Amino acid sequence: RQLAALTGAVDSLARAVVPDAFLAGVLRAIAEQLEARWVLLFLHDPAQDALGVHLVLKDGQLVPPQQATPTLAHQIPAREIPIWAELERVRRPIHVADVRSDPRLRQREALVAQGVRSMLVVPLFIAEALIGWFSVRNTTPQHYRQDQLDLAAALAQQAALAVQLRRLGEQGRQAAVLEERNRIAREIHDTLAQGFTGILMQLE
Repeated sequence: RQLAALTGAVDSLARAVVPDAFLAGVLRAIAEQLEARWVLLFLHDPAQDALGVHLVLKDGQLVPPQQATPTLAHQIPAREIPIWAELERVRRPIHVADVRSDPRLRQREALVAQGVRSMLVVPLFIAEALIGWFSVRNTTPQHYRQDQLDLAAALAQQAALAVQLRRLGEQGRQAAVLEERNRIAREIHDTLAQGFTGILMQLE
């Protein structure tokens, strides 16, 4: 089952036109393999050095992030999240056995109110850079086998690649927009220059 899940993810990434559709598929695969009720994708914004919720899967369905996590409607500075620094250091999934008593969780009260009892945080890396994580949440205590942790990490790497492709696509679009703006600016400049030259000639 795990091999099928990973193979399916790789095939999906190869065919993906919209990276978010692939990311949603990875969330579903993680939820199925780890028997999780919620799986959230947090992504890091390097410009703001902050994390925000990008996708939320609840009971097998995508839901709006603000509906599922009202306390995380805005980005949170990475330096204010203890688990962020720990993930950068250990570079492997972190298992929170009991969210009720773990001081590393910034939103502990909100998690308890949602019925979350245990959580697995799976980091996403591009080269050496931590770009986000999956938050796998359960309403009952969970004990993960090493093969399950390995599968979650492998799926996270596929997701990180999709995020990178998405970001490169956005950069390409921004570059195209900038080039078009520059072209229009040159045309406007040339048109104005011709107009001013005609006016000067007439004034002379």
